[in-house]
Amino acid sequence: MSENPMVIHHLYVHIPFCRHKCGYCDFNAYAGMDRLMPDYVEALERELTAMLDTQNFGRLDTIYFGGGTPSLLPADLMSRLLRFIHQRFDVAPDAEITLEANPGSTDAERLSAWLAGGVNRMSLGVQGFDGKALAVLERRTDAAQAESAYALARKAGMRNINIDLIYAVPYQSLDSWLDTLRRGIALHPDHISTYCLTFEEGTLLWRRRAQGKVPEVESDLQWDQLDAACTRSRTGPARASSRDTTTPTGGAARCTGRARALTPTRPTARARGGAGMSCDPRTTSPTRATSSVRSSTSGRCTRRR
Repeated sequence: MSENPMVIHHLYVHIPFCRHKCGYCDFNAYAGMDRLMPDYVEALERELTAMLDTQNFGRLDTIYFGGGTPSLLPADLMSRLLRFIHQRFDVAPDAEITLEANPGSTDAERLSAWLAGGVNRMSLGVQGFDGKALAVLERRTDAAQAESAYALARKAGMRNINIDLIYAVPYQSLDSWLDTLRRGIALHPDHISTYCLTFEEGTLLWRRRAQGKVPEVESDLQWDQLDAACTRSRTGPARASSRDTTTPTGGAARCTGRARALTPTRPTARARGGAGMSCDPRTTSPTRATSSVRSSTSGRCTRRR
């Protein structure tokens, strides 16, 4: 056992598999390697066991499955992983267990397995409802699939659902972003996370911008879209957090809190949008995962897929 006195109450588990790696993504994620899923889950079990021997775990208050695309794991493998964690760790009865899901891999069989295994919060990677913006992002799902997956999750009994949306996408107008917000709020999710798209060096989107194939997004438009997210959320049912836009003064802006009390504020740390992560308002600061399993002594961090 480590001599580290800090007691760990939060666990992040990384699932790196994807059907398609989007052009803006710089995460540790891989497409076309589904054959490795059984071996990967077995490796996760070994790593989790090793962590129990070396880290000071207390009762887990949150567990977060991020990626990659955790929902891509077959139902039996996710059930196995959830069962393993519950058997080996002291998981609080009211622990929040979140799983990131792609609309294209959210189906009745998987939802049943997630709920039976204790998942009580789903973060759905909608990213947008505008076909042109989704095409720039190279998303392989559309608005209809997102709405269908959301409805299916509610019908299955998922009571806590977040949806992710991306703004400041090349060719995305303010009007199209407002329509995206309207459609997102109309679903009545419990939380909406909005992310400013960032161009990560080495990604396909970065190279396309360098080649002049996609334009820069004017900073005033980025701010207008952020402000719209805060303003529209005030009248919606969801709690919302909006992260990471470059302001005309070169800083970063954030709006967070309950829907009816949202105002843009300056953050203490820059949370990466688009190909980055969003942290719950209770989190002290965002950090990137360096391995497939990450633990935390305080706060919860959510990574977009």
